[in-house]
Amino acid sequence: MELLIVVALGVVLTTAGFLSFSGARRARDVEMSAKELAAALREVRTRSAAQKDAARWSVRLTSTSTGSDYYQIYTGASYSTSSVQDTYYLRRTVEFGEPAEGRTVDFTFAPVTGKLDSKKI
Repeated sequence: MELLIVVALGVVLTTAGFLSFSGARRARDVEMSAKELAAALREVRTRSAAQKDAARWSVRLTSTSTGSDYYQIYTGASYSTSSVQDTYYLRRTVEFGEPAEGRTVDFTFAPVTGKLDSKKI
């Protein structure tokens, strides 16, 4: 009986530890994804302000139904697949809350000032 209690306690503690670790990992993934996206937005703002490649720069956030949400850096005020410079996927456990699933949001930065020029949903 005592052995059964020890084993049961061990299973409970192992499960609690795993869930705690899993939650901590998920929180770390969210934090890292947010930092990576913020860095990409800063970089795009800098590129637009500097008029790198004589272009206006934008970021498109895409929320997919598969859970593989991603964002793309592209040139110009309007999105086209030919203007995409880079594509970055969020970490496996992270999804965008906004835009909604199956939708996109575009952030365009103004040349020279680097200020947010428009947000298109």
